[in-house]
Amino acid sequence: MRIFRYRTLAQYYHKHPDAKTALEDWFSKTEESEWNNFSDMKATFNSVDAVENHRYVFNIKGNSYRLIAIVLFVPKHVYIRFIGTHAEYDKITDVQSLKKQQAMKAITNDREYQTITKRIDQLLDIVTDDNYNSIPEAVELDFLSTLIEEYDRKHYPIALPQLSEAIRLRMYEMNINQAELAKLLGVSPSRITEYLSGKEPSLNPTFTLKIIFDKK
Repeated sequence: MRIFRYRTLAQYYHKHPDAKTALEDWFSKTEESEWNNFSDMKATFNSVDAVENHRYVFNIKGNSYRLIAIVLFVPKHVYIRFIGTHAEYDKITDVQSLKKQQAMKAITNDREYQTITKRIDQLLDIVTDDNYNSIPEAVELDFLSTLIEEYDRKHYPIALPQLSEAIRLRMYEMNINQAELAKLLGVSPSRITEYLSGKEPSLNPTFTLKIIFDKK
């Protein structure tokens, strides 16, 4: 397996020397493994638990420490998300919620959406780039953000603008008129009228948009 963010391991056991050997053992066994599924993982670490969204909890040094990782079996990737004591692990709200609500794989209504959004706002006051890999709140933020993203994509999809609308927007931003745009593109003013009317342009639309949007 390929392990990512394992700097987190070194940083943690420098602060907690008693965890060093156990973390090195976890790293060695994981790196040597070729897990294709959860059963393979259980064969290596019998006490590992799955907590949804590709996240797995490993007991380190018995039950003294917990390590949470995102594991993707196809590319054989392991992303370390959290290391902490058992007490610190128990403070992770999203994991506790998942323990109690294993069936919750997605937001089902606006009430849940609003509740989770409020919690994310609270977490954004706590989680920063500097502490993202070292505090349990970051795991909760990551999980809840995924739920919000999935709900938004399903219920509030944002489509690409129509070609004519995109052209009008770019003309406004560049403060140019149709004649100036025609000169910029090297086409006749009537061709611009076709573009803005929504008719299929003879020039490839993708190529046209690239020209328009790349111009300063």
